[in-house]
Amino acid sequence: QDRSPEGQMFSIDAQIENLMKSYNMLVNAQEFGRAQEVVNQIDQLQQQKIGIQAQNAQQDQISSLLESISE
Repeated sequence: QDRSPEGQMFSIDAQIENLMKSYNMLVNAQEFGRAQEVVNQIDQLQQQKIGIQAQNAQQDQISSLLESISE
């Protein structure tokens, strides 16, 4: 996965959206065990997204710091 952070987050959002549809279908079918598995997958994807956002924020801070030093 050598994609841009924005591309990675877009992909994660699409996966979450698909999983939410599955979740809703499973709940409507009263398949609560499987619905919980989907919730766990969604949580893992959200954690990945948070990690990507944190890395981006850190990169932005480093870039700002380097720019201020070079002025």
